[in-house]
Amino acid sequence: MRRLRLEALKNFITVVECGTITEAARKICIAQPALSNQIRGLEEELGVQLFHRTPRSMELTEAGRILYRHSRSICGIRQALYRELQGRSQGGGETLRLGLSSSLPSSFAARILQRTSQNLPLAQFDLYTGSALDVTEMVKDGLTELGIMDAPSTLPPGLATLLSFPIHFYVVYSMDNLWLSTARESVTVADLHNIPLGLSREDADLVALLCRQQGFLPWIKCVSSSRSYLRFWAEQGLAVTLVSRSPGDAIPKNMCCKPLTGASAQLNRCFFSRQEEKLSSIGRMFLTCASQLYAPPAAERSGRI
Repeated sequence: MRRLRLEALKNFITVVECGTITEAARKICIAQPALSNQIRGLEEELGVQLFHRTPRSMELTEAGRILYRHSRSICGIRQALYRELQGRSQGGGETLRLGLSSSLPSSFAARILQRTSQNLPLAQFDLYTGSALDVTEMVKDGLTELGIMDAPSTLPPGLATLLSFPIHFYVVYSMDNLWLSTARESVTVADLHNIPLGLSREDADLVALLCRQQGFLPWIKCVSSSRSYLRFWAEQGLAVTLVSRSPGDAIPKNMCCKPLTGASAQLNRCFFSRQEEKLSSIGRMFLTCASQLYAPPAAERSGRI
């Protein structure tokens, strides 16, 4: 097999994200026939079909999804390498490459980054966001040094938890919603029966399990990888949103935010890396700052912090 060209992988990513050869060719300023030939060349070189083609769309095959994931990692590592080397040559400090689950509150990592930057003024940060699966793959592939996501107690093989602490579910809803009173102190799982719910992609399966334990199936109105979309549903009174919160997370303004009770399952907010990988000094400082800001005394810690 010949060596895959980086340009072909970058153009393949663009085709996937644009949805059609025509749109991708227009975006990267290349002739459409040339781009089509490049994609066919990739398929011939790899011996697989990358797309299911129809007159109006192109959908990835399983082989295409695998190539897309690894192509993003390869191109991301190259970009991170250039940025880090450029920063060093210009007198900059270390760079922390960090993968963040898109279901995390935006203020959560921002507070840790701010304190880390205060301790290491020359530090630089390269941030990537995605689903929990995306974040685990970023760490596995070496695209990021650390990952943060809400997860059960066990991580996929090859990954090690460096710091974790429990998080709890809260029910967020508008003041004028149709289902829940603003005066209540908490909301039980049973109270969610026949209420439209907005859930993060990472939490959906766990919430469904909690509802089934109470003898009903949840009415899931919306599942999203973005907290901002879930917040929209709650603000408009279209659904009740369940979010996971850790100590220090901000409470949405002008909204009711009540703890969910009667839940037997629990998530942890996990900071993780590849197993046996030595952390950079900025990575260790980031974990120390996270522990100072968020972790309760009983939080699990690794000797690598």
